[in-house]
Amino acid sequence: MVLILGVSGLMVGISMTCLKFSGEIIADGSFSESYMLVIMFFAICGVDSLFLLFSVNLSMKYYDQIDVMPTYFA
Repeated sequence: MVLILGVSGLMVGISMTCLKFSGEIIADGSFSESYMLVIMFFAICGVDSLFLLFSVNLSMKYYDQIDVMPTYFA
């Protein structure tokens, strides 16, 4: 359980980093120069979100929800 939730936390960190970097590129005004990078970051965030949804639901399925919910809310 700890491994599944730890990987979920890492994926959330990667997703937030990609979104922050994409937002900075868009705010800087250099979207036209690096639009493929922004699209790739949004695709990574989409895959990360699906993985997070799957892994947290898997953890709640196999383990007691009392153990998983504090980690989910954190």
